[in-house]
Amino acid sequence: MRKVMGGAAASSDFARLFLLPGVAHCGGGQGPSTFDALTAITDRVTKGKAPGRLTTTSVDSTGRVTAIRPTYPFPYVAENTTRTIVPRRSSGHDPVQPRRMPRPSSATAPEGGR
Repeated sequence: MRKVMGGAAASSDFARLFLLPGVAHCGGGQGPSTFDALTAITDRVTKGKAPGRLTTTSVDSTGRVTAIRPTYPFPYVAENTTRTIVPRRSSGHDPVQPRRMPRPSSATAPEGGR
């Protein structure tokens, strides 16, 4: 899509892909899978503000938030910079920062290109 639409800068104006690690295709799985997409879409349409990140959460059966994780648009992924498990985001310093995903080598690229 980027190639056809004029490159990364042009396509990121109207399309962004947020990957949720550990989340199954239709929801569930081990990763934080609850997020507010409606506010992100509404802000994009009404304010012209594209999301730079989404905050995802895991919630237990009682509704208690057990984990919070930021999710960034592809090709960035969240990276924990504290080298510890971060079950919940504390106030102040955000220990998870975006990191650009490495490009796959030609040996690991899926058939048909990247």
